[in-house]
Amino acid sequence: EDEAYEYFTKEYKWLKDTYSSFAGLHFIDEPGYKDWVNFAPIEKAFHRAFPDDLFFLNLLQTYAPHWAIPNGPFYRPESEGWLPNDGDIVKYYQTYVDTMDPQIFSYDHYPIRDEFPKIEPDYFYQLHLAKENAKKKNLPIFAFMQVGTWGERTRVPSDAELRYQVNCAIAYNTKHIGWFTYWIMAVLPHHRCMMVDEHGNKTKQWFRIKQINKELLFQDEY
Repeated sequence: EDEAYEYFTKEYKWLKDTYSSFAGLHFIDEPGYKDWVNFAPIEKAFHRAFPDDLFFLNLLQTYAPHWAIPNGPFYRPESEGWLPNDGDIVKYYQTYVDTMDPQIFSYDHYPIRDEFPKIEPDYFYQLHLAKENAKKKNLPIFAFMQVGTWGERTRVPSDAELRYQVNCAIAYNTKHIGWFTYWIMAVLPHHRCMMVDEHGNKTKQWFRIKQINKELLFQDEY
């Protein structure tokens, strides 16, 4: 914890002092549950350094491969501490909430796949699990919405499908909506129709989402 505290003050204090937009740290994307026990003191150290800011992890989805649930997507079988496959996504969320004692429950689940009108078959199961696990400790849910494509099976969400995702998330207690914004070189040629293109220009999705965000301002507390 002390090492992490020194790291955070050295690496992030200048950011917080310089930029009013600094709101916290997304520490790692989609980790495995073997790391919960290591992340708990790191989170504690972050809050010692920045008591008013947010430390969060973005969690794996229900459709994550079984090897990723214990290990995360960035490790391979030859890695130190590799754990055997585990398809128990319920245990994954439960141990996260119990061990990490997080500030928010954050995940992404991009359901717009294959030919219209198909969606990812476990989409509502994902929404249900997020709601039930967040409820245990009264955690606000933060969910990222699918904006474009990143693989052969995905399709670009239409205006109606963007709203569909938002309304489904709200129906399952989500209070914070995020949008996957940027174009990424690494996943060409399948990465299409994000909010910002490879030249930094706003796309048609940008303007659609701006309108949806405007509409959300009229609804309670989103």
